[in-house]
Amino acid sequence: LYIFNSAGNYLDKLSAQVNQTVELNYPNSGTLSIYAVANAKTANENVTDFAAGDNVSSGCVSLLQESSLLATNVHRTPSDLFMGRTDVQNTGKKGSGEPVELLVFRVVGRTAVTVRGLKQQYQTNDEDFNVLVHTNYNSISFDRVPSGPPVCYYVAGSFLDQRNYVVPV
Repeated sequence: LYIFNSAGNYLDKLSAQVNQTVELNYPNSGTLSIYAVANAKTANENVTDFAAGDNVSSGCVSLLQESSLLATNVHRTPSDLFMGRTDVQNTGKKGSGEPVELLVFRVVGRTAVTVRGLKQQYQTNDEDFNVLVHTNYNSISFDRVPSGPPVCYYVAGSFLDQRNYVVPV
């Protein structure tokens, strides 16, 4: 959870789990905006590391660039990413607020694509096939708006059997 004051300035980051109640104690902060970013601690993306006073508009989750490939502008495959936001009226009195539910929604999801007959089509026994997915934005803002330049991302698949090549995208 990322906590911002009424001016949109960063106050704090808290860890939370699904269905966990979190008590907020930020006196004299006005209305608090709470942003949830879930499942973004993988090796594929980076979340803005805010400093005190940074504005929420500078926050995003961005794909990391793939360094093992010679191609430029190729990024890692995104993980399933969930985000949400709610505003809380901050009374400044401990225990005086009503519980607020923060809903999170899937903003990036993965699926699998199955390619049948790939070896037969290319008349090869080679097992080394890759897929390059084009024109995905390299980041998403805390308000769930895709941003940044369009990039490609690389996904490696595998043969489930001798005929079906499955690619997780």
